[in-house]
Amino acid sequence: MLTQLVDILKVETSKERSFDHVLEITQHHRIQSSPGHRAAANYAKEQLEKANLKTEILRYKGDGKTQYWEYPMPQEWVASKGILKMLEPDERVLADFEAIPISLIQRSGATPKGGLKGELVVLDKGDEEENYKDIDFNNKFVLTSGDYDKVRSWAVEKLGAHGVITDRMSEFLPVRHRYDVGDAITYTSFWWYRDEKKCVGFVLSPKAGDALRKKASEKTIILHAEVDAKFYDGEIEVVSGLIEGKTDEEVLVVAHLCHPKPSANDNASGCAVALESARVLQKLISDNKLNKPKRSIRFLLLPEMSGTYAYLANNESRIDKTVAALNLDMVGENQELCGSSLIAEQLPHASEHFAGIVSELAMLAVAKEVPNLANTSKYPLFRHTVGDFSGGSDHYILSDPTVNIGCPMLIQWPDKFYHTSFDTVDKVDPKMLERVSNITSAYTYFIANADNHEVIWLAREMSAKFKKLIADSINKNLAKGINAIEEKEWKKALEIRDNTASYLRYLLDVENGKISSLKKLSANLDEFLTDSKEELQEFIVTELNRFAKTYETMLSISSFMIDSSAKAQRIQTDNFIREARNMLPTRLSRGPISLRGRLEDLSDETRARYHQLEKEKASELRKLTYLLYWMDGKRSLATIIEKIAFETGSSDSEVLVFLTKLLKELKLIDVKELEN
Repeated sequence: MLTQLVDILKVETSKERSFDHVLEITQHHRIQSSPGHRAAANYAKEQLEKANLKTEILRYKGDGKTQYWEYPMPQEWVASKGILKMLEPDERVLADFEAIPISLIQRSGATPKGGLKGELVVLDKGDEEENYKDIDFNNKFVLTSGDYDKVRSWAVEKLGAHGVITDRMSEFLPVRHRYDVGDAITYTSFWWYRDEKKCVGFVLSPKAGDALRKKASEKTIILHAEVDAKFYDGEIEVVSGLIEGKTDEEVLVVAHLCHPKPSANDNASGCAVALESARVLQKLISDNKLNKPKRSIRFLLLPEMSGTYAYLANNESRIDKTVAALNLDMVGENQELCGSSLIAEQLPHASEHFAGIVSELAMLAVAKEVPNLANTSKYPLFRHTVGDFSGGSDHYILSDPTVNIGCPMLIQWPDKFYHTSFDTVDKVDPKMLERVSNITSAYTYFIANADNHEVIWLAREMSAKFKKLIADSINKNLAKGINAIEEKEWKKALEIRDNTASYLRYLLDVENGKISSLKKLSANLDEFLTDSKEELQEFIVTELNRFAKTYETMLSISSFMIDSSAKAQRIQTDNFIREARNMLPTRLSRGPISLRGRLEDLSDETRARYHQLEKEKASELRKLTYLLYWMDGKRSLATIIEKIAFETGSSDSEVLVFLTKLLKELKLIDVKELEN
């Protein structure tokens, strides 16, 4: 069904047009809430108007005070100059904003007229204040490769430093080591949330930073910084282009327009694909090669996160009418240069939505590129896969269950040049832009025009995929069980058996939610959808019975009897789970919540514990998003912890109980005590 649609789209889609959009957008320094972002938004509006879409620029406050839901809007910022010079022991320019905009930490404050002069202090013992108690930071510049904002908070705020210099380069092994892009400069930004002391900041490449460290170990270094920048109450722009359908329902395509110059793949590429997809669909509909869709299709080009929050908070009446969305983020990579694969990132399990499988099927349809010798099948000439939800972009807002707009993401990851000055147009592949445009158009039009026939077809595809998932899960757990039995790890063998049954029932609940979501596309197929869920229920029961019999056979072959002492080992429960059973958390606002800028509102004890967990269990702290997603005011925290373990592969009850209490302390959620 999608293959035929892709064949129609391919004829009209132009890789050259998409690449031209990338070239144009990268000419603008597109920091959220800035003149550069505004210029890029005006360009996008012009292109959507040329394509005959109903187009407008929606403007929202960018004043550093306004919140949309729980997200604070950044104040508008503009810089015209930012130079860091070494004066001693020799004189040369280390960073120049006008030459390379990324070399200034974005949202840096201005220096006094004539600039700031000071000695360089190199941090070589990490980024913790206690490691540098005997050093005078007053009126000096601080070089760090650690957490630059943490350093700013104590070196500038408390100890009087002029500003921060960072040469930090995140590593994504094996694609990117620090010196794989040793001459590149990392995109870095200050985020101001309260009355912090605004300071200057500069970014050096890893090689330049290491050279400066070496020189500082031999001689005293004197620096001079001059920055011309200002903050003021301004606006953020959300560009909206609409292909009108037959009803008031909508499908969204979202791409973030922001980021510093050039930021080609991140995310001029996503915006270019959105513009080309909008043009292609509108033209094919106007030429009667595609029917006018049942639902409207809206394209939103906006600043990442802030634009999505602002749009949703100001258009809440549209949310229930929006049946699905698609997020385009970093989609144009030349895979051989960047080391990336195209990923159709799926939805969080708490969302329970059909949209994820449509993105997967659309990608598979486009991947049919080259036939085999017998012309019996076709293969892709690019790397692609389906990935689990990870967040980090606008789809994590739309897919939040309190918003309930199912939104997969198309993204290329990892990318050797991500968030660096080397993310330039030569890393963009026009053919990849064409592919992703066709995936976007196919996904969007299919959902926009879906009715009974499409729902029936999609439900069968979902059923087939689910059955394979169950079979793979059972085989994987049988293999684990065999290993445990052979090693005579009886407790582990029993846990695998019992957890498998619970996990499969969990997957069934998630799948039933996805099937129910098909009612968004057709409200008169209740009986069919009910039958589909009952079919999967019967399938699960049958497979679990087979699994149980196989497992008992495996145990009996090993001459192992499940005695009472072995059973007793299974019921041990940690104290945090016991506490979580009595906690019923409820969210108080829509949309995900970030802790950025909120930690100062915590008690000293809670804040200290949070920072300790950052060092010890950072990956578990990042499960805050999953924790929020599963909070519905009906599930106990213990149930939520179990679901997070099933979804992500693990969950730390201590960390999740702590995060729940932290959110309550910040008055972002309510927690009721359940009766024992």
